[in-house]
Amino acid sequence: MKDKLKEILLPNDYYSDPYIQVTEIKNGFELKVGAQYHSPEINFKTLFQLSELFGTQDIDVDDYANSGCESCDWGSDYGHTIQIRFPTKLTEELKSLIGEDLCKP
Repeated sequence: MKDKLKEILLPNDYYSDPYIQVTEIKNGFELKVGAQYHSPEINFKTLFQLSELFGTQDIDVDDYANSGCESCDWGSDYGHTIQIRFPTKLTEELKSLIGEDLCKP
């Protein structure tokens, strides 16, 4: 599951200090995906893959940005929160990932 989520949400390995975190929300889960310097790309293909993986079309995406150093942006954090509501597949697998950073070995 970890590798599949990384493949979908971080298809390129050029992100600086990337992370994916899973939390449980009412009626589903929230994925927080981000990186330093710039936000990972979320597009139709990404949403379609998540929809197929979790068996739901009820997906909401919000963006966030926390800038870092004024001159170099070190310490910044850019990304998305992705709410997966009413999933019909892989819910137990997602529950097992709560609290982990999926990008850490």
